[in-house]
Amino acid sequence: VCNNNTIALNQNCTASSSAAVSAISAAYSSGTSTLNGNNITINQSTSTGTVSGAVTGIKSVGSSITSSSITVGSSGSGNLITIKQGTGTFSGAVTYIDANSLPTSLANLNINYNNLNTTGSLLKTTGSIYGINNMASTSTSLSINNNTINIDASGGTQGSSTGFHGIASGGGNNSGSTYSVSSNSITLVSTNTSSADF
Repeated sequence: VCNNNTIALNQNCTASSSAAVSAISAAYSSGTSTLNGNNITINQSTSTGTVSGAVTGIKSVGSSITSSSITVGSSGSGNLITIKQGTGTFSGAVTYIDANSLPTSLANLNINYNNLNTTGSLLKTTGSIYGINNMASTSTSLSINNNTINIDASGGTQGSSTGFHGIASGGGNNSGSTYSVSSNSITLVSTNTSSADF
């Protein structure tokens, strides 16, 4: 449904901003939803003030979704998401792939073979950071496999109330026969955080 796009978002603020930034926001009412092969780069900087809006690479959330299956990345067609924060002060949450708050009718969720990084830069936010955020429920299967997550957040000061997470999963009632979170490569770098989950 939303495949093979190259997206570059450059936010250069000259004052405080609370506007949310999202490269792909997909809440489709279709039999299946695929978000594969996208190349996303988000660059943020500010010359004054604080950028407090949430930043999301791929967002597939919401009650309007009627898909039975959602796929974010697959073998040979994973998504590449790079988020960078340069000059300035940042306090918004950063989420590379957000698959939270999904309808209970969802049967299958697959988040596989994605590359999530800060290559050549780092994150400076004091807000929460998620590589993959999935605390929703699935009735048949959940697969979060073979993802590469390499996030340098040494420029920020995430506290125990905000957190720094490679993969957050399992909060929902996953009643399906298959629940797989495996073969992921996760590197989280921070000199300041007091809460890091791998």
